[in-house]
Amino acid sequence: PSVEAEVQQIYDEAERVARGDVGVMIYGESGTGKEVLARFIHASSPRAQQPLVAINCASLPRDLLEAELFGVERGVATGVEARPGKFEAADSGTLFLDEIGDMAPETQAKILRVLQEGEVFRLGGHTPRPARARVIAATNRPIHKMITDGTFRSDLFHRIATWEVELPPLRRRRGDIPNLAVHMLAREAQNMGLHVRGISRAALKLLQRYRWPGNIRQLKNEISRAVLFLEDGELLDTSRLSAGIRGATEAYGSGSLTAILEAVEREEITAALDAAGGDTQLAAERLKMSRPTLYRRIKSLGIRMPKS
Repeated sequence: PSVEAEVQQIYDEAERVARGDVGVMIYGESGTGKEVLARFIHASSPRAQQPLVAINCASLPRDLLEAELFGVERGVATGVEARPGKFEAADSGTLFLDEIGDMAPETQAKILRVLQEGEVFRLGGHTPRPARARVIAATNRPIHKMITDGTFRSDLFHRIATWEVELPPLRRRRGDIPNLAVHMLAREAQNMGLHVRGISRAALKLLQRYRWPGNIRQLKNEISRAVLFLEDGELLDTSRLSAGIRGATEAYGSGSLTAILEAVEREEITAALDAAGGDTQLAAERLKMSRPTLYRRIKSLGIRMPKS
């Protein structure tokens, strides 16, 4: 199936998963829309009227992350007032743990205890409080390899990952880019109170040829930036795209379609190998091809294997 059909299938499955009450693990590069999918699952679930609380596990040092997750009791440190953590804030809703692969093993153990017991203790506290939230986690790290290496707890993984799903990067979703860009443009223009005529074909071609290392998030930022410089009634043309977009497309050159497709495939395989920590079996699974096929493509495209 096409990548566009693959994404539609992901959302179809997500809608069914949402109706259950199972944990979810979402994989994907930064900016691929992991939180968007998490919010879709929450909104499609019986918990939709309850809060969805998100926290990025990579953005805080361990002590601060634990205080944010579990809350703190008054007096745990000088001048500290009591406050609830994310588990309490999520109540009977959904707790989204973004970049869970960056979480310290000690914190992983505490999360596991909360999920097993269904209760949370604030830091410095002795009173158990209900922890009823559904957990959806996401990461851009090779969790299965981390479990093998002992840096991620297998018991926590199995507690959360009843349904696993991987979101493809935007460079594999080129057919989606025009619709995504038009939708983003309409929304941004509405927010700015502008009437715009759409996006020119030439601009759409540039957007489709660009590699989007920052994925959907980068595309959204590009459209948001372009709208800032549009006049009412204007068409978003190539002149309104950033120099980075106009120039970087030259990296693929103006050569044959075969050369461009090979460049895209080379990037895709390299990214999969990096994400899998050099494990060719994991990389092949991510790319949905057999291991022998992956080896043939690596040799054919002259790809250097990363050091594991």
